[in-house]
Amino acid sequence: GRVLESEQAYAHADALSPDESITAQNWGYAALSRQEFAEAERHFLEAERRDPVSGSVAFNLATVYLATNRLAPAKAKLDESLKLDPTFAMAYWIRGRVYAEEGQLDLAQRDFERFLEIDRRNPNASLELSRLLLQRGAKKKARDVIEAALASFPGHPELLVLATQAR
Repeated sequence: GRVLESEQAYAHADALSPDESITAQNWGYAALSRQEFAEAERHFLEAERRDPVSGSVAFNLATVYLATNRLAPAKAKLDESLKLDPTFAMAYWIRGRVYAEEGQLDLAQRDFERFLEIDRRNPNASLELSRLLLQRGAKKKARDVIEAALASFPGHPELLVLATQAR
């Protein structure tokens, strides 16, 4: 059935691509886009078997685990992703969101701040950090984050709303 088909597809794609891990990841992305999480997990595990030191593969597995409400393995894979690639900004953002959801606000704040050290050009992390800072009563710090984000994204509606709350 489907497993045999995907194995044949791997063999064909591997013959065309020198990076076998990319083939498995691409199949995983396709399954993830169809919300076929078990299939996506299988492909990402295959990618991990082929390239066990890839931060992006660990991140992709974390994404599947989060989509299927498996927080502990998701956090473990996010930690692994960041150990393998400490500059993987998205892993900090997603892990920060998990920490925030769990009420671990210090850890969430640390991860959002680290994300912004790496990638100032993403308004989502600025929004997350600003909301968290406002929730914690740190209006001045929230204002600083919002102003820096507005410099890159003038007129961003959510940032403008937060700016009024940070006054």
